[in-house]
Amino acid sequence: MNTRPREGKTRVTRESTGPRIDQPPTSGSGTEGPLERLIRFHAEIREATASLTALLDAASRGAVERGTIDRGQAQRLREFFAGPILWHDEDEEVGLFPRLRRVELTDGERAVIEASSRGHDRMEELLEHLGPLLTAIAAGAGAGAELAAGAAEARALHTLLDGVMKLEEEALFPLAARRLSRADLEELAAEMDARHGDENARPRRAVEL
Repeated sequence: MNTRPREGKTRVTRESTGPRIDQPPTSGSGTEGPLERLIRFHAEIREATASLTALLDAASRGAVERGTIDRGQAQRLREFFAGPILWHDEDEEVGLFPRLRRVELTDGERAVIEASSRGHDRMEELLEHLGPLLTAIAAGAGAGAELAAGAAEARALHTLLDGVMKLEEEALFPLAARRLSRADLEELAAEMDARHGDENARPRRAVEL
C-alpha cells in the first residue's frame, strides 16, 4: 500500500507554532530552489525524530499499558517515516548525489557525499525495526523489552540524522551550490516536482513499516 501523504490532499496547513510532521516535502514556489527545499524539510525531520524519541521513551516507561500513550501520534509518525522522509532521501540519493558525482570533486568533497549516503542507509536499518513498533503502539500494543530497545533505537536515529543533516547543511549543500550548474539545479527541481506529484509512485528505497 502506498502510505505517502499526497500534496494538496492530506497536507495540513502549517501553523506559526512550528512545522508539522505529517507533511511531505512540498513543491517549490517563487524563487526557492531545490537545495533550499531540501534544507527546509530538515526542520520536519528534526521535529519528527524528537517526537519519536519522546513517544518511545514514554512507551518504554509503561504508557502503553496504562493507556496514556498518544496512539494517534504513533500513527502519524509511522506515516512520516514510511513516506515523506523517504521521498526526501530519494531527492538526495536519486537526484542530488548522482549529479554531484558527475562533476570533478576532491577526495574530501566525495567523502562528504558518501558519508551522507551511509547515514541514509543506517537510517533505513533503524526504521526497519522502529516501524513495526510504531504500528503496535498505534494499536495499543507493544512488549516491554521491545519498547525499551525501540527507545534506544529512536535516540540513535535522532542522533544519527542530526549529524547527517548538519553535514549536509554545512558541507554538502554549499558544495552543490558551488559545483552544480543552473541547468543541473533546474533539472533537479523538475524531478522533485514530478516525483512528489506522482500519485502512484513509491520511494525507491522504500521501507516496509
